[in-house]
Amino acid sequence: STITAGTPVAIDSAGNPATTNVSVSALSSSSFAVAYGNSNNATLYGTVATVSGTTITAGTPTQLHNTTIGYPSVIGLDSTHFAVAYSNSGASSFGYAVVSSVSGTTITAGTPVALNGVSSSYTSATMLSSSSFVVAYKNKSTTTANAIVATVSGTTITAGTPVALNSVNSTNISTATLSSSSFVVAYRNDTTTFA
Repeated sequence: STITAGTPVAIDSAGNPATTNVSVSALSSSSFAVAYGNSNNATLYGTVATVSGTTITAGTPTQLHNTTIGYPSVIGLDSTHFAVAYSNSGASSFGYAVVSSVSGTTITAGTPVALNGVSSSYTSATMLSSSSFVVAYKNKSTTTANAIVATVSGTTITAGTPVALNSVNSTNISTATLSSSSFVVAYRNDTTTFA
């Protein structure tokens, strides 16, 4: 089939012109959320944009966590909530997540929560339901792929217990939902260099 591209739009051109580690997720058929690190100070920002046809209208960028971050991964939970998982470089690179509520394109960030107590990288999140999500990541202490399920009430996150998924050095981790009670994680096995 043929793709007809619309006009590119700057999601954040107001005060954070240079961004890194961009992640996007749909909220509805006409809106999406973008999470990214502001490369001026590496803190976590989010922007919600609306879509009409191929025309994008970006809302106001909002700081979600005033800390140095890496590997942000955003997921829409429903049309008015999204979660971002990331590595918090300001807290020993522990895995963190924050849920934000959305009204139009206005974002109200919840309280960031630590998901684990180990240095984490290659963070990847996926929604299980409107009230739960899973985060897969590299446990830099063991080098293995780990995962944790978190539940959400409003913008409050309750993290479950992290579980090791394998016993090999893992990078480039990606996760996807199969159902409300199952998910799949793909990764590069750095021992064999195979996916």
